[in-house]
Amino acid sequence: MRQIAEKAYGYNIQIDILFVDFKQAFDSINIRRMIIILHLQGILSKLTRLIRMTLEDSQARVVIENNLTEIFNVNV
Repeated sequence: MRQIAEKAYGYNIQIDILFVDFKQAFDSINIRRMIIILHLQGILSKLTRLIRMTLEDSQARVVIENNLTEIFNVNV
């Protein structure tokens, strides 16, 4: 990430970087509402589409006492 930022700075290219703490985010964020809010805040449509593509239709599995659960859809 640092190298990308340095290259962008060196070539005078604007970059946007998004860090998502997935451990925290999946417990508390409604994805559709977040996308609407990002759009209302003026975030570029391209970026909101990328975020949506990363988060929508996500699936997960959980480890409980060394056992892996079946795959389930992540909605919030």
